[in-house]
Amino acid sequence: MIARPVPGSERDLPWRGRLAIGRGFVTYAGPAGPADRHQHHAAQIAISLSDAPLTVTWPGGHCVAHAVSIPGSEPHSLTSVERIALILVDRQAALGRQLAVRWPAPGPIADVPIDQLRTTSVDQVGAAIVDWLTTQSTNVCATDVSAEVAQAMALVRQQLPGVPRLTSISNAIGVSADRLRKRFTCEVGLPFRRYVLWLRLGDVVATVARGADLTTAAADAGFADSAHLSRVFRANFGLAPSAVLNTAYLSPIGH
Repeated sequence: MIARPVPGSERDLPWRGRLAIGRGFVTYAGPAGPADRHQHHAAQIAISLSDAPLTVTWPGGHCVAHAVSIPGSEPHSLTSVERIALILVDRQAALGRQLAVRWPAPGPIADVPIDQLRTTSVDQVGAAIVDWLTTQSTNVCATDVSAEVAQAMALVRQQLPGVPRLTSISNAIGVSADRLRKRFTCEVGLPFRRYVLWLRLGDVVATVARGADLTTAAADAGFADSAHLSRVFRANFGLAPSAVLNTAYLSPIGH
């Protein structure tokens, strides 16, 4: 998704916008350098907020448009633009499953409120994209959660950077693991294990933004080492975690 600009190229722009992590998604808004061919687990929507459209290329095709959908695990490359908005959504999340149904193949998409996004402050672009996508999707779980799930989420946060287990948390709140698993996925919109992973990745971004190095951030978030963190980051976002060092952190959306 996001790549460091190639040194010395006048067309390359640094990735120095706003990065936000929510429940099963990450958003970016700001200037964009080019991204060479890559792929990642998440489904992606890329929106040019400048006058120039994006050029997105994938095996067997390409398109030039202001808004492009790219399914998860689809190899693709992306040209640089003056200002861009991106959202990557975990394919196991409720919203990610809806995006796969609505936009199953790479290509341009319509009805994106580009004019509205252009006039939205950079701090709010990510939230505005999430709101728009939710209106485009059906059967996306509500953001309100039951007391059981809220208690489980609180226990997860308390147990990090350890390894929260669904069974131990279900025992702690007095419900069966199967019941909690189903309710958690429906109400949170993300399976339990994926939710834990996104919290840990959000902690990494926040720790780096406070000035820590990646080794410290990886350890603080419970990753084995910075190499482990790098593999997970690349698999989910298509970028090295070192790219976060060029990005201003925005408070998480929807945690």
